[in-house]
Amino acid sequence: MLEKIIRNGIIASVLLFGSNGCLDARQIEQPNVREEISQEYDAPREESDSGNVRFEEIEEVEETCFTATQGNTIGFGTTVAEGEPTTSENESYHVDLIYVDSESARFSVNGERTPKMNIGSSFKLANGKAIKLTDTLHETHDEGTHEADFCLLEQVEEPEIFEKDCEINSQIKDYFEKNESKSYLIDNLVYNIGIQEVKTDEDITKIKISINGEEGYLINNEPTSISGLYLTVLDIFDQGNYEGAVKGADICFQKDFINASIEVTISDEYKCGHFKDFPEEFHVDGVFKGYIVVGENSETLDNLAAIDISSSMEYVNQDDELVPVEFIDATKLDSEIADVSATNLISIGNPCVNDVTAELLGNPIDCSQGFYSGEAKIISLKHKETGNLALIVAGNNGEGTRLASRVIARRLETLQEIGGCIITVEGITYNGANIK
Repeated sequence: MLEKIIRNGIIASVLLFGSNGCLDARQIEQPNVREEISQEYDAPREESDSGNVRFEEIEEVEETCFTATQGNTIGFGTTVAEGEPTTSENESYHVDLIYVDSESARFSVNGERTPKMNIGSSFKLANGKAIKLTDTLHETHDEGTHEADFCLLEQVEEPEIFEKDCEINSQIKDYFEKNESKSYLIDNLVYNIGIQEVKTDEDITKIKISINGEEGYLINNEPTSISGLYLTVLDIFDQGNYEGAVKGADICFQKDFINASIEVTISDEYKCGHFKDFPEEFHVDGVFKGYIVVGENSETLDNLAAIDISSSMEYVNQDDELVPVEFIDATKLDSEIADVSATNLISIGNPCVNDVTAELLGNPIDCSQGFYSGEAKIISLKHKETGNLALIVAGNNGEGTRLASRVIARRLETLQEIGGCIITVEGITYNGANIK
């Protein structure tokens, strides 16, 4: 059974496929008008050469709107008006509504998954067209209605919604649903990841997740380390607590290079930060916010490393000019810092020569732990309560520390592209150093 829909004088034909693969004939409403304008009629199921049901076609218009039901697939195709040339842009579409609630929805369009869309927003598809969410109807019980009205547009409209990307380029991004488990091979180790529950209490949604049998909880946009992985939730999908409700999340993850490693530890008061925060989060209106700290008994090269970093820090002022960040009484010895969490810090040198670095890294018994000859580490941390940042720039010795500082001064964009919590710099010269 096909439906023939009249919209502004344009005739469209649509095939609706139920979850069982059968045709599902149903009336479709014009956007924002809850009156039936469709006219059902029997039409022959025309077969293509491949044996699949051929899509009916609709004339090319700026806006083509439908109602999608969760669990069903809408199939439709487009064609230009009679006499107009046919182009490669004339396409067929499969649209699935994979999530809907009272305010948002998510679609799959020809296998391309959209982000979570709010009512009124539109998303640009890979083929240049756009899909716009115009309304939702979600009843919070299994037998209720779960629908979303959408339009296919020739071009994206405001407000435009964008795909959320992981903050760290090396992270893996995937979608997980409750009671679904997936396996990943990361650095020759297998990680089995599964969501066990999605629950909202007092407007805070927590995700109970299992990784290789170890359980933990994730909160939206709060980086968390579980069983050797560093995870961040981008979006949460929770239809409620009825049978059949969709519960899931988009999650970014990678190997936790600090907490999963026996080489380097950090203070329990801190969590992983991101190097992308440097230098923007270390100044206010061009004035450095925090302290650059060197050890009281550190090598001269550590002092030169502090100069490398401070002299290279720049920002774009109100006149759109790139100018140096201003430093006002911003250098301290480690012995002058009473509370490492009180402000932002750039700590120069390893725990053996800088007590502030030692405290940030949890005061390791072996002060040289994790720092090897010929390499240096750039470690980005964030205090769990105050939110203040700490950047550790340290090598096994003064030469290693100076190498890292010169890489920051001369290859900042490369470091920002790599991002993440810990960056290792290997080599002798800044321009020939291997950064990972």
